[in-house]
Amino acid sequence: MTEYVDYEYYQKSAHGKTVPEDEFLKSALKASVFIKCITHGQVSDSFETDYPQFADEIKLAACAAAEVFYAADKRRQEHDGREVQAENNDGYSVTYADVQQSGVSLGEQMALQAVRPYLIDTGLMYCGVMPG
Repeated sequence: MTEYVDYEYYQKSAHGKTVPEDEFLKSALKASVFIKCITHGQVSDSFETDYPQFADEIKLAACAAAEVFYAADKRRQEHDGREVQAENNDGYSVTYADVQQSGVSLGEQMALQAVRPYLIDTGLMYCGVMPG
């Protein structure tokens, strides 16, 4: 599996500034795996050939998800591996996410929200049978 997007595209086309270059490939790979999962395998390494009409949407979605996964990893590092659900600096308090209840990490939930605007109208997130 390869990353669906590179750092140059992230900076120039998606106008990304959140993820540093030395961390980008790690986050982009997570984003690509995530997109392959939520599209039920329809989006794969050959997406530019398979879906040329949606190539930019897929790349922009990968950029958005990469930013979410980078931020989530950074928060986990700052909090001893625990996933932060909310922080408040008025008296400073932290609420940690309970991943075991939902089975889906907070990062994945946020990534889904980030990629949905790019992929929702493509039909790639549909898991049913298309009428034919």
